[in-house]
Amino acid sequence: MARCANCGCEIPDDDRTKLCDKCKRILLPFVKFMDVSSTSAVRRLVSNEANLRQAGATDSGMEYLYRICELHDRRKQSEREEKAARRQAQAQEAARLEAEEADRAKAAGRVPMEEIELPPDEPLNFRREPYGRFLPAAKIVLLLAGLMQLAWFVVRIVEKLGMDVTPLAGGIASLAGAYAVSAVEKLRDDLNEIKRHFR
Repeated sequence: MARCANCGCEIPDDDRTKLCDKCKRILLPFVKFMDVSSTSAVRRLVSNEANLRQAGATDSGMEYLYRICELHDRRKQSEREEKAARRQAQAQEAARLEAEEADRAKAAGRVPMEEIELPPDEPLNFRREPYGRFLPAAKIVLLLAGLMQLAWFVVRIVEKLGMDVTPLAGGIASLAGAYAVSAVEKLRDDLNEIKRHFR
């Protein structure tokens, strides 16, 4: 028969914990708590020694816990080192791939966008005269034309002059043109902002 690692009483040989049922209730809660704590198991054992002694831990029981805590801390340290090594290897691989991509770009005669600089003595040659100045007027004309043609389509139906889809189609086309002009106005404003930034 084997002996309990804490109190020394006889226990079955196949008991993996090496503790009797009474001592399992004293020592195993501390062992189970190790995996959910981020602090060193040995340090926690030292700080909780008085409580464990009061609960019934003997010198041999404390030695038993100390060996378990040492193994736990070594395993955690090994896992941290493996994770750090993996992160470092991934960073080195990413740097290597980035360097290879830069080499391929240079070999192909391409320069990465972040390395392109505009010569200070050669500013961009923007057109100086304003463009799109008649866009607001064009939008108003298209809106009015579209509304008038839609109104004429409704009048023809109300007065029973016959349904003619030409005014409807013309009105829809005019309103679509007005929408397109609005989009061009926004594009013009963005281009003007770019010109103002580079001047």
